[in-house]
Amino acid sequence: LAALIALGAALPVAAQGLVAGIKFGAGPALGSIGTQGSRANINLALTCEYGLGAKQEVFAELGYRAFRAEDYEATRIGTGYLSNGTTGPIVPQTSVDMRKDQLEGFTLGLGFRRQIGDTNFRWQGGLLVSALKSQQEVTGMITVTNGANTYREGLSCTPRKTAIKPGAFAGIQYRFTDRFFVESNVGVMDYKQVNY
Repeated sequence: LAALIALGAALPVAAQGLVAGIKFGAGPALGSIGTQGSRANINLALTCEYGLGAKQEVFAELGYRAFRAEDYEATRIGTGYLSNGTTGPIVPQTSVDMRKDQLEGFTLGLGFRRQIGDTNFRWQGGLLVSALKSQQEVTGMITVTNGANTYREGLSCTPRKTAIKPGAFAGIQYRFTDRFFVESNVGVMDYKQVNY
């Protein structure tokens, strides 16, 4: 944490009211992300802001965000298909379908920030565009039987989808100095979930 703070404090460069820097963050993601529900994400962003006087500024952020993914079992028990087109029961003892729903991508945010009274706090909000890639790792084997016929299908694929979607964010920032701050934001992001 000390190294990140030092790096963040050393990187900003100011020229004619324009300030550039780097921002690190982490937090929970709520909502429907595959079948895993809530999970953590990390992000890194390059920031650029332009002051509109002493108490407000407009800013832009180009960021990368990755969401934590875990393996889960998605084996379906019931009726399956044999290679000859007939159906039969899926054998639970020799069938397994393991998956991992990964999500990562880039975001571009444009926003406005204003100081709250004479404090070091600022409120902020804006719009963002995200290009998130949903990728699902699928591994396993499904066994289907029908009398003397047994069919085994191996699962090994990684389908993926990338979608560009609009979103929004709002938050609060506390400035220790003109170049160092901490902030907390709530944002809405959308993506297309891939499912094999």
